[in-house]
Amino acid sequence: MSTLGGPLQTAGRNIWALILRDMQTQFGNQSLGYLWALMEPLGMIIVLGLIFHFAGRSAPLGESSILFFATGVIPLRIYTQTVGKVSKAVKRGQSMLYFPIIKPIDVFIAPVFLQASTMFLVLVVFFLGFQLFEGEGLPDDWFGTFLPLFFLAMFGFSIGVINAVIIRFFSAWEKIWKLLNRPTFLLSGIFFLADSMPHSVQQFLYFNPFLHCIEWIRTGYYAGYESQFYDPSYVLATLGVLMFLALLLERMFRRQIMESV
Repeated sequence: MSTLGGPLQTAGRNIWALILRDMQTQFGNQSLGYLWALMEPLGMIIVLGLIFHFAGRSAPLGESSILFFATGVIPLRIYTQTVGKVSKAVKRGQSMLYFPIIKPIDVFIAPVFLQASTMFLVLVVFFLGFQLFEGEGLPDDWFGTFLPLFFLAMFGFSIGVINAVIIRFFSAWEKIWKLLNRPTFLLSGIFFLADSMPHSVQQFLYFNPFLHCIEWIRTGYYAGYESQFYDPSYVLATLGVLMFLALLLERMFRRQIMESV
C-alpha cells in the first residue's frame, strides 16, 4: 500500500499544482476572470433561447427553451473546452516539464479537472438560479443528469491526449482538428431530440457518442422523459477504446513529448 501511495500522492500534488497554475494563467488574479468563465456559456444559452422565442419556436422538450439549451450547451462545452486545453497542455506546460517530477500525464490531467469542475459549477448555478426565479429547474434525477458529464470530460481528456501526440509530429493537425470538430455543435443534440429524427438520420447520428451523452442527460433531467436513442454501452465502449489509445500513445511517445519542451 505504501509503495502505491507514494507515487499517487506525488501525482496528486503535481496535478494540484498544475491546476493552480492553470487557474492563474486562465483566470488571472481577479475573480472577474472566473466569473466570465461562468457567464460566457450562460450568455450563449440566453441568446439561443431568445432566438427561439422571437422565431416563435417552442422547446423540443419541456416548456423552457432556455432549460433545453442548458442541458445541451453546457455539457458539450465540457467536452470541447477539455479537449482544447488538453491538446495544448504540453505547449502551455513546457516550463513545468523541465522538472523531472512532473510527467506529461500530469500536465494532461490537470486541465480536465479545471474545465470539468468549472462547467459542473456553471450547470449547478444555472439550475439553482432558474429554480429560484422561475420555481423550476432542478433535475428530476441528479445522478442521471450529472454522470454523463463525467464521461464527456473523459472523452475530452482521451481525444485531447491523442491530439497532443499527433500535433507533436504533425503540427498542422491542430488546424485540421478544429475544422473536423466544428460539426459537433450541430450534430450533438443541442437544437433537437434524437428521437424526433427520421430513422435514416438516427442511424448516422448513432456514431456520435456526445449525442448519446446529451440524450442521457436529458433523460435524467426531465421527469417522464426516456430517450429511446441513447445507448450507455456504446458510450462506455467508445470511451474505453479512446482512453486505451490515449494512454498507450502517451506512454509510447512520452520521451518525444518530453524532448519537445
